[in-house]
Amino acid sequence: MNTNTTVSDFQFDPSDYPVFQEKVRRISKVNPFEGSALKEVIIDSDAIINLPIVMSRTFPNTNHVLVVMDKTSMLRDQASLKPLVAEILSSNGYQLTTIELEGDQYGVVHPDFEQVNIVHKQIHPGMIVVGLGSGVVADICKYACFMFDKEHENLLPIPLILVATANSVPAYSSSMSIISRDGVKRTWPTRLPNVILCDLKVLRDCPHHLSLGGVGDMCGMYIASLEWFFGIYLGVVADSPASRVILDDARSLLIQHAAEIGKETLTGIQIITKLLVLGGLAMTFANDSTPMSGYEHGFAHLLDMGAEYFHRPIRNHGSQVAVAGIYVLIGLERFLDTLDPSVMDIERFYPDANVMERRIAEVFLEIDPSGAMGAECWRDFQKKLIIWNNAQPQFIRLLADWPELKHKMREMILPAKTYVQMLHAAGHPLTFDELGIDKVEAIWAFRNAYMLRKRLSTTDLMIFMDWIDEDWIQWVFSEAQNLINQVRSEEHRQP
Repeated sequence: MNTNTTVSDFQFDPSDYPVFQEKVRRISKVNPFEGSALKEVIIDSDAIINLPIVMSRTFPNTNHVLVVMDKTSMLRDQASLKPLVAEILSSNGYQLTTIELEGDQYGVVHPDFEQVNIVHKQIHPGMIVVGLGSGVVADICKYACFMFDKEHENLLPIPLILVATANSVPAYSSSMSIISRDGVKRTWPTRLPNVILCDLKVLRDCPHHLSLGGVGDMCGMYIASLEWFFGIYLGVVADSPASRVILDDARSLLIQHAAEIGKETLTGIQIITKLLVLGGLAMTFANDSTPMSGYEHGFAHLLDMGAEYFHRPIRNHGSQVAVAGIYVLIGLERFLDTLDPSVMDIERFYPDANVMERRIAEVFLEIDPSGAMGAECWRDFQKKLIIWNNAQPQFIRLLADWPELKHKMREMILPAKTYVQMLHAAGHPLTFDELGIDKVEAIWAFRNAYMLRKRLSTTDLMIFMDWIDEDWIQWVFSEAQNLINQVRSEEHRQP
């Protein structure tokens, strides 16, 4: 079976990892692969069958394997995946220890330190850790191995292979893990696996909504490019030429192939698999999630944090990101089109820390009466206030350069209509209602997501300017619905 996408489709093809590394090194000021554990990215229709070959080639003197998974049933060519993997490994002489992570009342495994510690306690020198699962399992395994390596610096790093079972997130190739602390999702430095193994038949047979979630999570790059530029201009985040170049490739390819990805042909699956690997590597090269994550991700994380309070299961993270992006883009377009530095009172844009601490505490007491969630959010947000105050000279310079900059910044984001058309072509949900999330909850998350983390965004600026009030939010949500209706009606009018 030939499932290969032509190399010409990808200027930077992560499945040909040695060539990919050489191309990236040529455009990087520093070597982004220095010290990296990642040696192979295998994307193939029969990758899982060759797992023992990969293991013996990469770790020839190790036969004890710790397999980490959740309790979700998985298929490959109508066969149950987990027994298949166990049979493949045991028949090739590997001794297996298995961990099945427990989920909540809805069966969802939460990426928190309790789960990390469960895996960490089972890791021993002389074994290979195999994470068999989607992004949550990958993040838990990466961080557990990272902890083990830190505690055993006299030993070689523990071998880690991530076997992707869903094209839902770029976590497999990211040197960061999303792990919750006190109920708040946080991004932590971690480590890369030694091998990423993507079996296209496994990824084809995963639930369709998970694959759409991968499309959605990649959509963050259409907003993050502006947020990243804003941070670079203020001098509060670092640039990464390698990340920018490979994401330029990814942005065009996702738009070009959205319909094929949505149809889940083997070629479409291969394309989204490669795009997700590129997304994770872009964050790795930048040593930050900034290239892939703007306000839409904070929006989605807050929806997760409020799920229990609103009496619903956590929905697919990437799909929440995609839908949130519609509202964020509409707001950013209006901001870029209407900002007038000549009528701005800059001194009003620097809120009092005591006022903000009380506001954050009040918002999060609603969903967490213990106060732990609000305290964790304030721990990061107060850093944002310091960063924002210290960047005042750079912000004044940005306003002075605004007539020139606004056009450049406008080109960095995908127009909201093009964004909705792309999601629609992929068959992705376009409204929160279609994700099982009430409008009241969505408005709550949109209003308060700026409280989650220390990173500055242009949406933070709008909040500091008092632009995002109730009238603004209602306008954004109304515009989003009008745009969604327009895109869907235009499709129906086509011959």
